Amino acid sequence: MTRATSSSYTESEARERLSILMDQAIDSREPILIYQRGKEPVALVAAAEIADWLETAAYPGKYAEDEDAGDAEHDRLARLLDDLVTAYLLCSPENSQRLLEASNRVAAGKGESLSVEQLRDRFGIPESE
Repeated sequence: MTRATSSSYTESEARERLSILMDQAIDSREPILIYQRGKEPVALVAAAEIADWLETAAYPGKYAEDEDAGDAEHDRLARLLDDLVTAYLLCSPENSQRLLEASNRVAAGKGESLSVEQLRDRFGIPESE
């Protein structure tokens, strides 16, 4: 199993440490990923943190008076989303291997650069409304 962050546990590990992990989620304000064999991971997140995300999403101008605070919050949420997406993409060993091989091809200069429009045309994906 590939783990994207140090705050990730198997279902068995999480079951044994649930109370500790709940405290950790509250104290760190970071999601804790829990992996189940053959299934996508789930995230244990403090309820207050989710409320903050929802508030930020619903009221993006909230931090307009304090631009630095808004930028910091945006950056924090972007990093968190990055971590969650990475964990999701790496939860399957097969997908992890494909992503590693693709990354190696790009690093070796063998990648092909395509625009979003070119990708849509190539794979027959209609433009979303």
